[in-house]
Amino acid sequence: MSTLTLTLRQAPAQTLDLSALVPSKLAGLSTGDIEALPLGELSVGDVFSVAGTPGDQLVIAGSSPFLDYVGAGLDGGTITVEGTVGACAGRGMRSGRLDIRGDAGAYLASIARGGLIHVTGSAGDYAGGVRAGDKFGMLGGMVLVDGSIGERAGERMRRGTIIARGKFGPAAGSRMVG
Repeated sequence: MSTLTLTLRQAPAQTLDLSALVPSKLAGLSTGDIEALPLGELSVGDVFSVAGTPGDQLVIAGSSPFLDYVGAGLDGGTITVEGTVGACAGRGMRSGRLDIRGDAGAYLASIARGGLIHVTGSAGDYAGGVRAGDKFGMLGGMVLVDGSIGERAGERMRRGTIIARGKFGPAAGSRMVG
């Protein structure tokens, strides 16, 4: 099994959309191609040092609440984040595993359809919940949070499982469907 490691050079000063960084999208790309991928106004190479070979495992070493959409659209393989991530981690995830060894921001697993997300810290508001413009929140899969989860976890959630070893915030499961 090949592992690609992205090491954060320094904490970003702005939010970054990391949705392009999933194993299936990186497979077959050279290190240079990966470094050139855009992350908004910056590129992967501007933000991360890249090591290893693209395969079914991706490691993101570094922590920042500005790292948004980590694992969004994940359709197989494993992403391990060694630190905290921002909003929308695991959004639209279909399969695979997302391990976050820190905290996750708001909207963790929104519209996720499958796979497993494990957060060793806490998760923000609306974990598995609905975002503006979406009809439903989480549609399948499993989320395990070792800490607590903020307000409205599972709002308009259709299917799937959310487990918190800590506490759920107010209005958990509000307007669940199904």
